Amino acid sequence: MLHERFSGMMAVLLLGCGSGQGVSVDDGEPGATETSRSGTDSGSAGSDSAPSSDPAEDSSSSGDDSSADTGAETDEDTGGIEGQTIVVAVGNWGYRGMTVDGQRWTEIMNEPPPGGDDHTPDLLRGVGYGNGMFVAVGGDANGMIMRTLDGVTWEEDLWPEGTNWLGDVAYQDGVWVAVGGNGVVVRSTDGGDSWTENAERLARAGRTIIAAQGRLVAAGDGGSIAVSTDLGVSWNETTDPSAIGFSLAYGQDTFVGFASQWNGSGFDTACIVSSDAVAWSSCPIESSAFGRPASGEGVVVVQTADGYAWYDGAAWSTAAVSFPSQLVRGDGMWVGASYQRRWHALTHAGPWASDDHPHGVRDMASGPVERHR
Repeated sequence: MLHERFSGMMAVLLLGCGSGQGVSVDDGEPGATETSRSGTDSGSAGSDSAPSSDPAEDSSSSGDDSSADTGAETDEDTGGIEGQTIVVAVGNWGYRGMTVDGQRWTEIMNEPPPGGDDHTPDLLRGVGYGNGMFVAVGGDANGMIMRTLDGVTWEEDLWPEGTNWLGDVAYQDGVWVAVGGNGVVVRSTDGGDSWTENAERLARAGRTIIAAQGRLVAAGDGGSIAVSTDLGVSWNETTDPSAIGFSLAYGQDTFVGFASQWNGSGFDTACIVSSDAVAWSSCPIESSAFGRPASGEGVVVVQTADGYAWYDGAAWSTAAVSFPSQLVRGDGMWVGASYQRRWHALTHAGPWASDDHPHGVRDMASGPVERHR
């Protein structure tokens, strides 16, 4: 059952291919309000009001949309097929999108408020996958939590008592842990049925969290990095000298953090790496802007100001090509998003195809559908 905390708004269901034509309106679904993350929010852990750091935000399609077609079909009525890996994207105004191949999407979004303010109660800032479930989190002066098994049918507002926005969520060993504004930490041990605010908070607002090497690693404002080895109950924190917020990824036995924060005239940036998320050192990649890192296909990848960089476990490499500011590895392909664009490719080296997408995507996750857990 959907929790109907928000009312009086209009939910829009978009069943799209390419640029998302063929929009139908459903007046029967309750609405919600929310903030987006179109290259300016928790992706870079910087100020919500900072301009986009995405160097490809105005780029045209980098190739024919058919170049990365995996041939997979999406069931737009019921979500992915049992066992099929899907990609779920979340963002502004309760935006939720699901795709199998990066080209055909099933999308839901609430009606934006007058003026288009994206900091609303239904803003979805982060999404994670675990144990056959996707959990999305966000909010403004509230803690919005939603969940789905198939990327199409969602339960909403699972933590209605929350008074702090949530920046990201991760799953480890049967426990969901989300971090957010004012350092809040909330946990669920029953698959998202109920959520409890942790007694111990982070020192700074939490923007991103990942699970790897039997630990949870969260990063937030002011260069804060926190590590938990007891499923989010207690945290050990450090502060990077850069004092700017990082986005995190783990791959090739390495934790990586990339940061871009608007300073009024440009972006302050930093890149750090660690084998244990405790001792960090600078990485050799320099750029005037970074996107969000991701791992898959045996590499860690991240957008740079003039292309992208990747790490294969032995060395870093770069290429000057159009590349999405955030991405996730799906079933044999990459799916990405940038400011008002969607991307897909079979390999990180491309060719990448992209199309217009006006809805601000803030985070993405992938995993197999498990309807009958």
